[in-house]
Amino acid sequence: MLGEAIDSALSQKADRKFEVVVIDNCQDAAVCAEVDKMIRSYGDDRLVLYRNEENIGMFGNWNRGIELAQGAWLTILNDDDRLADGWLETVMGIRSGNAFVGVDAEVIGDIPRAPMPYGIILVRKAWRKLSKIIRVRRLGKCDYLRGHPFYGSLGVLFEKRSLVDLGGYDEKYWPSSDYVLSYLYFRRSGGFLINRVLAEYRWEDNASRRPDVLAGFLRIGGFVREDLLQKLRFPIVYNLGRWYSINRTKVDLCWFERRFSLGLEFVHNSVDYSNLKGCGGSGALVTKKFFIKALGLVLCLFL
Repeated sequence: MLGEAIDSALSQKADRKFEVVVIDNCQDAAVCAEVDKMIRSYGDDRLVLYRNEENIGMFGNWNRGIELAQGAWLTILNDDDRLADGWLETVMGIRSGNAFVGVDAEVIGDIPRAPMPYGIILVRKAWRKLSKIIRVRRLGKCDYLRGHPFYGSLGVLFEKRSLVDLGGYDEKYWPSSDYVLSYLYFRRSGGFLINRVLAEYRWEDNASRRPDVLAGFLRIGGFVREDLLQKLRFPIVYNLGRWYSINRTKVDLCWFERRFSLGLEFVHNSVDYSNLKGCGGSGALVTKKFFIKALGLVLCLFL
């Protein structure tokens, strides 16, 4: 899959110079030899390979990529993901100031879904089609209150200097360091979303369904919401926001349990919501999720 990721980057067409930096974070001799052979086979001076002396973890490796990148703008591409044709030309054309530019992505693989009423499915499809009418939009606080607007950092164009100033990806926010950095960058310089599929996110080879990872998603999602809700001026609205944040985590926890057939005990204990009684049936869960989303939209008016 690494070859597919490299191909998708090198095939970008644009009237500007760019490089593709590959950082090998694996110390297995056989894998290293295979990677070396692959890189040599391209014979392309735009492709550069670095190898870490020891495994520094995913976010450490991303920070290493930021450090080694020679260009003023960059994106992070995992070895199992791809950029679509036209990505580079499109995002570079949207740049404004130091704001980042993100894109929509197609998910490759079978994501488990919780059962939901057919009417809700139709509403969601209609909303997605309606949102595509706006080709480019500036992101707002409401986007981050709902969650991370992107699949990690896939296809998001960042200014290198801003990433360095923010300290890069902070391991203490694992597994959502990308969410936190994106939020801090947004708070500092703003960001844009292109409503066009310009990347591919591979789910089937992703670790995101592990219970400890899901627990981390809930914890970091709560952290970002709490920071946003601190901006609410009126006590009654702030208290409503606190209620929203706690119950949003409960509903998300139930949603994860239903989608991934997890036992609740591990995730539950990880986020310390001891008063969780249960998720109820599918219909009740969908109703709760719809109500929480509606309340989130109301709170957006006060952010």
